[in-house]
Amino acid sequence: MACTWKGKEFEPYTIPLLAMLVQENGTLDGTSWHDCFSNGICHGLPLTGHSICSRGAPDGKKYCYWTSQGSPQARFKAKYPELSTDWRAQFYHFSDWIRQDIADGKTADQIIWSWNSKEARRRAKVERWEDFVRLALGEHV
Repeated sequence: MACTWKGKEFEPYTIPLLAMLVQENGTLDGTSWHDCFSNGICHGLPLTGHSICSRGAPDGKKYCYWTSQGSPQARFKAKYPELSTDWRAQFYHFSDWIRQDIADGKTADQIIWSWNSKEARRRAKVERWEDFVRLALGEHV
């Protein structure tokens, strides 16, 4: 993931934003959905925690559980099978969002807060993974 950002506008954001993905997912893969209710309905993409209800999908449509059209997760998977299951597709989608945030002049901290602004101690939780990311990239801490 860091290699895809190398030499691009993302590079200064690599450490904090990859740390944010570790905080969101913990495994950096696309195997488990997030923001799930007790009935099993989920609406957060596996790798990034991107909410398909609040943030919407690439088509601009929001996939929410209260629309009574069935599971938002199932509807999203039917429309975007690759984005639902492939961590690379999710990462590139995440990168598109970040590219727009950078173009809008947001700092890494503002992006981190905007991704999940209701999480208590959000920045501190993300920050604890930054050394992990540095080590994974072969940097000294």
